[in-house]
Amino acid sequence: MDIAQEMWPKMKCEFEKISMSRWTITRRIDDLASDISDTLRDKAKNFVSWSFAMDESMDQKDTAQLAIFVKGVDKELNETEELLSMKGTTTGADILTEILGAFDKFGLDLSNLCGLATDGARSMSGTGIGFVGLSKSALKERNINDDIVIFHHVSFTNKIIHQQNLCAKSLKFKHVLDPVIKAVACYDDFTNCGKKFKGRPIAEMEDENWLCELAFLVDITVHLNELNTKLQRKSQYANEMYGHIKGFMNKLRLWISHMQTRNVFHFPTLRDCGMNLEKKTEFVEQLEKLLHEFSARFKDFKSHEHLFEIFSSPFNTDVDRAPAEIQLELIDLQQQSDLKEKYLEKKLGDFYRKHLTQDDFPHLKKFIASKMALFGSTYLCEQFFSKMGFMKSPYRSVLTDEHLENGLRIASTSFEANLEKVVGKMSQLQISH
Repeated sequence: MDIAQEMWPKMKCEFEKISMSRWTITRRIDDLASDISDTLRDKAKNFVSWSFAMDESMDQKDTAQLAIFVKGVDKELNETEELLSMKGTTTGADILTEILGAFDKFGLDLSNLCGLATDGARSMSGTGIGFVGLSKSALKERNINDDIVIFHHVSFTNKIIHQQNLCAKSLKFKHVLDPVIKAVACYDDFTNCGKKFKGRPIAEMEDENWLCELAFLVDITVHLNELNTKLQRKSQYANEMYGHIKGFMNKLRLWISHMQTRNVFHFPTLRDCGMNLEKKTEFVEQLEKLLHEFSARFKDFKSHEHLFEIFSSPFNTDVDRAPAEIQLELIDLQQQSDLKEKYLEKKLGDFYRKHLTQDDFPHLKKFIASKMALFGSTYLCEQFFSKMGFMKSPYRSVLTDEHLENGLRIASTSFEANLEKVVGKMSQLQISH
């Protein structure tokens, strides 16, 4: 009130009417989150196609938190991305129970489900007791088509602690990373093959083979981070993200070919340190393992590649390869030169929203909706967990799961709360003292 008196003396009386007790603030947050949920529920009724993304992370209490986001497209091809639910759970069966409950809560029609994105963990991707296997079984039990696009996201970050998981498991260089992780908490730079890393001596720096392996990992990490930056760009459709992945896989094939002839042009750190010729075969094997890892994680997208081509290039695609129900409409579209000009001028989503009419292209429009609704990654979940780390800090670690979810729903929403509706539901306004 002292600040209000100093800055807005004429408004002090109005500020005194605002209750600032922690319990009142908690109730207001819950009210706002409830209003956002109601808005999502109303929009979900109109989704003609939708997918969901989910990922797990540990909070400050070392409790596993599962974040579930939904991306839906209505008949006008308007897109919605929102937090669906957040729960503390770990096993595939538990995850399935929570997610089916969230679908029912928001009135999502399972027959319109077109895809899902996971973090690729065993509890998610396992074909037996993993979530994907269990969810496909659940769809079959409900006589619903289980031919959905499944994306197991490979998460790459700039932090060496997180890079450890990929490099140690996929590239099998744990013996190289462990000494560095012990010496520093975060990897900044590695140049000139120095004898100290951020002022801390590392005995392995005297080992030329170890230095060579570290230089290789530095370069491949840079390449992975460049890919990660591309995948994190906003407003991308799944086909664009898959394009980045395909490009990286082609780069891996190029690097394998180059490494076999000792060409390290695209590995500058390794080049500066001087590649040990004995390591050539080992590095080729590691690049081949990484290529195999990408191929395995994105095999489902590979099987839908021709459908992505229809979505991204409808005027140039081979009609014979298109699903039968959209072939005739696709031919009609390709014959309209005026629409082709507009397609070249506009962003893809804007073109489809404005020019793909329900009367002329009903089946094609439904097909396009199913591709617009796909999540291409779990990056939205990763952003969400960054906010969770800030909200549930060591100083606020006693937040209940319900209050944490409500606060994060407000922090991550693209909706504007209906404040008049929220205020109208308040039973009373308390006066601050």
